[in-house]
Parts: sequence; structure tokens; C-alpha cells
Amino acid sequence: MREQQKTSNFVFVAPLESVQPDYFLTYEDKTAGFSIGYPDDWVLSDAPDTDALVSFDDQYDWTTYVQVFSWVGDTEKASFGESRTNNQILEQMQYYWSEYCEDSTFEVDDRICSNFKVIDSMVLYTNDNRKVYYNEVSYTLEYDDPSYPDQYPMIATSGLIYGPNGSWEVFSESNDVAFANHSDEVMNMIKSFSLVATPTPTPTPSSWIAILVVLGAGFAGVAVFIVNKNKKKTPTTQVVQRPKTTQVTQQSKIICPICKQPNRPTSKICGKCGNPIEGKDKPKIICPICKQPNRPTSKICGKCGNPIK
Repeated sequence: MREQQKTSNFVFVAPLESVQPDYFLTYEDKTAGFSIGYPDDWVLSDAPDTDALVSFDDQYDWTTYVQVFSWVGDTEKASFGESRTNNQILEQMQYYWSEYCEDSTFEVDDRICSNFKVIDSMVLYTNDNRKVYYNEVSYTLEYDDPSYPDQYPMIATSGLIYGPNGSWEVFSESNDVAFANHSDEVMNMIKSFSLVATPTPTPTPSSWIAILVVLGAGFAGVAVFIVNKNKKKTPTTQVVQRPKTTQVTQQSKIICPICKQPNRPTSKICGKCGNPIEGKDKPKIICPICKQPNRPTSKICGKCGNPIK
């Protein structure tokens, strides 16, 4: 059992060597540079309306899904390069999530979100000891679709992992009943996440031919002969591609003009500094204590909790 250390309101789980379950398969994307385990009875699915790199469903008519996102340029540092504590990073994730829930509309998101609550928040570690900032939240969804007329209690998790060039997010969403059955599998998927080396491009035979031709016509005939001879003996490098069952979309990120943070295309405010980044800008209330921009209707600062109105 992991040793737990209690700090502030968050539980920090000390790293401990572990492996993914035997019934897990491994999905590896060498182009994007990551791998993740998933249950062998789950299915790879298309995610055409998101910029997820891969999506897994527990069944074809999902009750739980898990997606992987990459946020290039996102770092553990704050807007102006200052260090952030674990608590600050976790709280910023919660703040961004609550704002997204509150701002959702039928017109833009095809659903509305309410009753947002944080269930759990902690720092844990992957099987290869990478730090994960983990949040688990609940909320209620209503869809702009007559086929789904009810209110649906949902539970979602997010595991944020920082790498050398940005962050990775392993995100899950479930109805509240399904999450009770899938919570262990979702946690094991987060812990199985790993970064892998991306392939290094090698010069093609034609590029060598072009270089030798430039050196002189006398060399050209010899060069062509050598390259053609080598082509017969050298196997073609296999190009690793994502499975055809996974539709990878490259939607552009919205870059915050204030702190340069990449944000999701549907974002209305920056997830790092709170600046409006979509539609008509609304004035922000700046916290006099921590200088965090807040919504005009905010009564307390979303970062430090200081009363601001």
C-alpha cells in the first residue's frame, strides 16, 4: 500500500514501483511520443469534435471514456516564470474546470453543466515515477438533444503530467454509476502513461545523390550506382502511424495574448491566467493580494481565496 502524506487539503502519494495489470494492452504512438495502457475489452474510438490524440471507450455505447491530450508549451511555471506549488497547480486546474462548467452553453457546447464539485485532489506518480497532478470532480449535464432529456450526474478525472516540451493530460468522463465500476481501471490507465522516444528522420538515398551530383559530374555516375546497390540490400524504414480506428485531429490552440498559454479551441478564458480569450473581452477584477484576474461576478479570488468584491 502506498504511503500517504497529508499536506494542506491535498493528499500526496509517495512514488512506489508498480506495473499495469496483466489484462491491459499497450497503445503506443511514436509520432506523438507517448504510450498508455488500457483494458483489453475497451475499444479505440474516434473523437472528431476534440483534439484528443487517442480516445478509449469502455464499450461502443460508452459509459466511461478516457482521452489523451497534449498541450505544447504548458509548463509548471506560472505566467511570469515563477515557481508554483503542487497546491497551486491543482487549484488552478480546478478553477479552470469550474469556469468551463459554468460558462458552457447549448449554443456553443451542445450541453450545459451545473453543480460542479471537487471530490478529490492529489499528487501521485506513474509506473515510471512521473509526477501526476490528479483531480476528480462531479457535475450535472443537460444535453441539447431530445434523445437525452434528463439531467445526468457525471464524474470526471484529469491527470496532468509535465514533460520537457509541454504537458500531457489523461482525461476521463463517466456517468456516476459507471465510474464506481471503472475507477480502478481509469487510475491504472493514468499510472501507465509514459513518454516514448520519437523517431529521428534519416537522410534518404535521393538526398545523397543530390549532394554528390553537386560535387561534380564525374562523381554522379558512381554515386547513383552505389545508392541503387544499397537500396536493394537495405530494408525500407517502417513508418509508425496511428491506428486507422483513431481519428487524430489537429485543431489549433487558442494562445492567450497575456501569458502565451495554449488553450483548448473551446476555451473562453485562459486556463492559466484567467484572461478572456474568446468573444468580447469582459473586464477582469484583479485580486489585490495575488494579482490573479477574476471574473467580473467573482466575490472571492479563484486562486488565493481573498475577498475581492
